[in-house]
Parts: sequence; C-alpha cells; structure tokens
Amino acid sequence: MPDSRRKCPYCQGQIARESIILWRPFGCPHCHQLIVLVQRYGWFQGIACLAILIACSASLIVAFHLNWVLSIVAGLIFGVALSTLARKFLQRHWPGPPNLVAYITRDSPEALKSVLVLVESVAEADASEQHNSQLELVRSQISLDDALENAALELTAYLKSSLQGLPFRKVKGLQGNLSPDATRQELRSIALDLRQAMEQ
Repeated sequence: MPDSRRKCPYCQGQIARESIILWRPFGCPHCHQLIVLVQRYGWFQGIACLAILIACSASLIVAFHLNWVLSIVAGLIFGVALSTLARKFLQRHWPGPPNLVAYITRDSPEALKSVLVLVESVAEADASEQHNSQLELVRSQISLDDALENAALELTAYLKSSLQGLPFRKVKGLQGNLSPDATRQELRSIALDLRQAMEQ
C-alpha cells in the first residue's frame, strides 16, 4: 500500500522520496502547487510551550507573588526548554515519518515579485555590487517568517559570497555545500516555485 504521507495534499499524487526537498517549500511534481515537509511532532512544541507558559506564569504569580512580567519571562523560558525536550523525547521513542502539507506564502504578490526578480538576476549573472544593494533592499521588504522567501534570499547570499570568494554562512537546512552551478540550478527551481506562489 502506498505511504499516504508521501502524497501531495492537493492532488494526492505520489511523490518519490528523491523529489522531496527537505530544507524549503517546493512545488509538487504533478500539480506544481507549493507544499512543505513538516516534522511529525512540529505542532506539539507550540501547544506545549503555550500550556507551560500559562501554568508556570500563573503559579509564580499566585504562589510567590512574583511580578507578572518576570513570571511571563520565566514561563516562556521554561515553556521553550521543556517543550523542546518533550518533542525530542517523542521523536526519539515514537518516531514517525514527516508529513507533506500545503504551503501558503505569507507575503503579497508584490513582495514575492521583488524576490523573484532578484533570484532570477543572480542565477543568471555573476555577483556584483548592484546585487548586494538589491539583496539588502529586498530583505528589508519581505516577511521575516516566510520560509520560501528566506530560502531564496539565503541561497542568493550564499551564491554571491562563493562567487566573490568570501566566507559564507551555511544555508539553514541545506546539507553540505553546493557548487556555483548547482546553486544557480537550485535558484532557478526556487524561481519557478515563487512564480507558483504568486499565482496561488
């Protein structure tokens, strides 16, 4: 029986393991809608963190008459730490495959277009000072929590640094280092996904 966790949430088409991109949202090979891989217990950490934050903050305020600001800060620290440990415990003792879910971009089509223009220009040209300033301008205009845009900008910076012979920061979630040609190919792939995001 096919593994339902490898099905596209839009078209239900089976997606081969080698077609799944682990480090960023990507287009389904069948319907081209944007999807993303999420860890099995990814939802748990947010809920657990919120529950621990509320319980810990309330306890500190009621039992110790602690200032409410300090109580919230302490609750947040405990919430993040304990929920992270709990998620790792669950993943270690009850592991399961990650799920493919629909990905919705958080930015406007105008912001996506500015990222797309930058990605396409860098993918087809050598690094230049013009691209340096353009990268910073685009970075200041986008949503900081959009995974697809952040992947595009991180990979753009990675390519520019490698072409200029400068030290570069590792791209989050990307395994190993890419050659300039492989990086350009990945940027072209991201550009296609950005175009799809603009149409959604």
